[in-house]
Amino acid sequence: MSIIKNIELLSKSLEKTAEQAGRDPGEITLMAVTKNHDKESVIQASIAGITCFGENKVQEAREKYNELPEADTLHLIGHLQSNKVTKAVDFFNWIDSVDSIKLLQKIHNSAKKLDKIIQILFEVNGSGESAKFGFTSEDDLFSAIELSRCLTNIRVRGLMTMGPLRKDGKTDEKSVRKVFSSLKTTFDKAKASFPDLQIDTLSMGMSGDWVAAVEEGSTVIRVGTAIFGVRQY
Repeated sequence: MSIIKNIELLSKSLEKTAEQAGRDPGEITLMAVTKNHDKESVIQASIAGITCFGENKVQEAREKYNELPEADTLHLIGHLQSNKVTKAVDFFNWIDSVDSIKLLQKIHNSAKKLDKIIQILFEVNGSGESAKFGFTSEDDLFSAIELSRCLTNIRVRGLMTMGPLRKDGKTDEKSVRKVFSSLKTTFDKAKASFPDLQIDTLSMGMSGDWVAAVEEGSTVIRVGTAIFGVRQY
């Protein structure tokens, strides 16, 4: 099935799921994750109406998106190493995987040198899995948000997480919902605690668990496989 058709079906399903959950579909963004997919795939997604794209690696994004102005917003969603911060800040407007105060400060310093404002999401490791990155303590997370108030070239926009997987790589809905529900509570608390900040983005849900994410309050779902098919490595 074509990428355009996949997006059409997914968009309809997203709209139906949101409405059944009592939510406005217009409040939920479909992000196309293009890791290991080529430029032509991005172009097809853009033709289908996608304006929000996610990439995991800085270099791959630079090679793929330099000549693709169709992407209105391009998000770095993969783990960002300290030695790649300057290149990431130069190329991306959004960094959705800020997982420490140290990384936050490095992003700010690079953005300030480039006279650029970077929109960020703090990544939260709600499942506590050792293989995943992100804040595991709400106190540490809120300390990072508080610090961001002093960082002139940073705009905190919200939180991001990944749902847990079973050992066999499949989704356990009960565990996923627990993580998503918990992060929604933290997200609402952050909005209430920092009313001066534009905290409006809760990025949860991928191809295998986006329905649960929407039902639990996600405002951005990050979908790759359901749009582009299985990645070619």
